[in-house]
Amino acid sequence: YTVVFLLVRELTWRSQGRRRWTLFVPLIVIAVAEAALGLAQIAPNSPAHGTYGNRNHFAGLLEMVLPVTVALGLAVRGFAGIGVLCFGTLIFLGILYSLSKMGFVAALGGLFIMAALGAGVRLPPRTRWFAVAGLAAVILLALVFLPPDQVVTGVGSLFTDDTSGEGRFPIWADSLHLIAAYPLFGVGLGNYGGAFIKYQTAVVDRTFDHAHNDYLEPLAELGVFGFFLLACFVFLIFRKAVRAATRRDDANIRYLGLGCVGGMAAIGLHSLTDYNMYVPANAFVFAWIAGIAAGLPAAPRRATHSNAAGEQFPLKKVAVALSGALAVYASGWLVLQHSFLSDPQAESWFCRFGICNMNGYLFPADPDTVRQAYLLESVRRYPASPDRWTALGKAMWRSGQIERARQCFSNAVALGPNRIGTLYTFADFYHSLGEDGLALEQTSRALQSTKELDQFFFDWFKTEKIPMSEIFSRGLPPDARVFRNYLRYMLNSKNVEGAGQVWNASIARGYADDKLAGEYVGFLAGQNHFDSAARAWAAYLGGHRNGYLESNWLLNGDFESEPSNLPMDWAAGGAAGVEVARDADVKHSGAYSLRIRSDGKQNLTDA
Repeated sequence: YTVVFLLVRELTWRSQGRRRWTLFVPLIVIAVAEAALGLAQIAPNSPAHGTYGNRNHFAGLLEMVLPVTVALGLAVRGFAGIGVLCFGTLIFLGILYSLSKMGFVAALGGLFIMAALGAGVRLPPRTRWFAVAGLAAVILLALVFLPPDQVVTGVGSLFTDDTSGEGRFPIWADSLHLIAAYPLFGVGLGNYGGAFIKYQTAVVDRTFDHAHNDYLEPLAELGVFGFFLLACFVFLIFRKAVRAATRRDDANIRYLGLGCVGGMAAIGLHSLTDYNMYVPANAFVFAWIAGIAAGLPAAPRRATHSNAAGEQFPLKKVAVALSGALAVYASGWLVLQHSFLSDPQAESWFCRFGICNMNGYLFPADPDTVRQAYLLESVRRYPASPDRWTALGKAMWRSGQIERARQCFSNAVALGPNRIGTLYTFADFYHSLGEDGLALEQTSRALQSTKELDQFFFDWFKTEKIPMSEIFSRGLPPDARVFRNYLRYMLNSKNVEGAGQVWNASIARGYADDKLAGEYVGFLAGQNHFDSAARAWAAYLGGHRNGYLESNWLLNGDFESEPSNLPMDWAAGGAAGVEVARDADVKHSGAYSLRIRSDGKQNLTDA
């Protein structure tokens, strides 16, 4: 990225007049080709995504190049300008049909900032704010009427059904805890995925290599100092682009600056909810645009001074050195990938120079069949990974090294306290040693963290024949959701005895609700346990049973409650011309009676 930035900056500085626009041409060609491919991919269940695996990153590329294309079209004018704007329309359609919500918003945001800045330069101060307000109104209308139905529905669901920001809000909250733990210098560039596991409390059945936020993730990796330096660098480049965009003396420089401002602003908006800057293709495009912005002359009188400053710092030598290192390391990677990937000794030699097969050591084909020496090396290379400690612990457990396995599992739990696979292996290990207290402590923690693997752990209770009393006291967390799901697990298994025990435990803890009680009573009635069904319902009603099974042997005999859809309750419905409803106006006892009203055209015995 640094090589691209320095190269493009130097080319921009050396170019004059309209020749500078040629630096945008490769980006526009790539974006048009990606957009055309994306539009050709559109199908009922397949949005546009170009050569990307992720449609949001596809939109990230296009939204950076769209303002650049529009700026070139406005600068060229005439038929050539119209042709370029047609390319811009194609790019915009690619963003639309990627169905990326934030990609669409970011694209419009970049165009708005570009248009507002351009209008502000050419209009007098009195009318400037009216123009900006008009532009804002146009953007709002575009937000409402332009996107496809899928995007509108997706945005609407964010404000109604989804309170977690599609799972992002909890990850951001946990990322703040990671940042607080390493505030000054961070956990190291590229280490977010491994370090985050320790602080992850949400969606724990998934691994997050990225924070889905290009501000929080660098802050976690670089700390306050590193992030501040990076942010200052980007801010200075953006400020230079803004100054170029507000020049009145040179239209070419102004439009070039506007294109850079729009592209950088668009990806800056999208980076609030995604990790576009960790996708190499998009980071290269950003570095390219930043290089153009950095090479633009901000003002005529400063040209000589800037050139002198550039000559004082050996940028050319730095660029050549970086390019040489890049060529050497790229060649080394190619040699490793194609010739020595399966040779551990050769790979170890390459790794001395930083060319390591980390993915192989992180994800072996089947950890249970891998030699212990391989797993030891895996842990040495990445000791912050709970998955690697777990795999090593399992290998030592199988070979009878119990104490060393115990230490490995302890390290794994310390690094990934909510990691499902780690907790399961930990529980299985201690159960095999007869230390069920520690084993059930891990199942309780795992069940508290996620609902996706409830059945997985419920099956483990059944397979290992864990006593129900132990399960209730230590194996299940004090959580109504877990107890309810455990009862439903028993109902699906047709386990009458087990269901009764879970039901009693749920009643004692106050975890039962109307829906669960209805399911349990219906289950008992379906198994012909009618007396147990009636007593279960009476136990659930408690003080509100209104004499049921004491003086009232008919459930809801006086219609004091709405029908509950239970097998022993009334099913009050009508037929054509017959209305059946509870009535609070006429009653012989209590507060309600049942009124049956007929229009006289129906045989009442049929109703």
